[in-house]
Amino acid sequence: MLFELRGVELGERLRGVTLRIDAGVTAILGYSGAGKTSLLSLLAGFERPTAGCIERGGQLGGGGALPCYWVPQSGGLWSHVSVRGHVELVSAGKADEILRLFDLWERRGAYPGELSQGERSRLSVVRALSSGARVLLMDEPLAHVDPVRKPGYWQHLERQLRGCGVSLVFSCHEPGVVLRHAERVVCLREGRVWHESGVQELYEGAPEKPLGEFLGPLNWLDVSLLKALGMCDGWLLEAAERRGGLCVRPERLYLRGCQSGAVLSGAVQSGGGSRVCGGLLEVLSSREAGGLRETVVAGVCGGEWRLLHVGAGGGAGSGGWRAGERVIVEVLPGEGVRV
Repeated sequence: MLFELRGVELGERLRGVTLRIDAGVTAILGYSGAGKTSLLSLLAGFERPTAGCIERGGQLGGGGALPCYWVPQSGGLWSHVSVRGHVELVSAGKADEILRLFDLWERRGAYPGELSQGERSRLSVVRALSSGARVLLMDEPLAHVDPVRKPGYWQHLERQLRGCGVSLVFSCHEPGVVLRHAERVVCLREGRVWHESGVQELYEGAPEKPLGEFLGPLNWLDVSLLKALGMCDGWLLEAAERRGGLCVRPERLYLRGCQSGAVLSGAVQSGGGSRVCGGLLEVLSSREAGGLRETVVAGVCGGEWRLLHVGAGGGAGSGGWRAGERVIVEVLPGEGVRV
């Protein structure tokens, strides 16, 4: 255990937060103003709760190593200290290797005011990694780094954490970063804990559509929609009835071409496990949507629904489904969904 919060409040910003954060990598998610920065500030000891208590685990007290290192959104850099000086002041002079990893070696003599936002963002992460702290608390790390190089820096960060056995608690607005690098997620809403679970658990089995959207696009299939799509039996309908709806990620939903006279629905066994097929639908439109395919379909009894899926589908060379084509929906079970 790193931190355990019991009934913690911070004015109007955090209300009745009861939460345990264990060693490893934990992401703090939430809309703007949800309390992410306030929570990290409390964990760092930068602020004190107005009510409740925070207990810190054994590895955060005593010993020679620094217990925590806090990286605020601003980076908290020292304006009068050079890039190399930032690292040397916290790491006994071992600066060269990590500066090269984060492409700051050529800028080692520069001062924060001479750096770009992306360079300052990388320097704040480098300084934290160099500190030797057991736990790093980072508020949107690498937020200003260009998207082409950001994944590589996150990989360096992850390797450094694993190599030294360091834990990370960070806030973020990027689903890809959380999915690749975090083990657990804490979702905040209006200063309260909305949800807490493993990353994969939230990704595959989000209990609500807004929660699931923190980790990327999804199809939210409730009972009425499943019936409209012709999925009137099988594990999918049972799961939706039990949960009040089901999170189905685009990579688990497929559209298959079908002859206009055919009707195929129900559970089907295949090499990949049980899948559920719907009834006959008509394509109204289909377009690319951020690396996915967004297809609008209509049922035989009317109604229109937007479905997100992977792959263009349609005839060879068509670039996707054409209006008027007939399709059926197939859904594969996600991990953790009882079939």
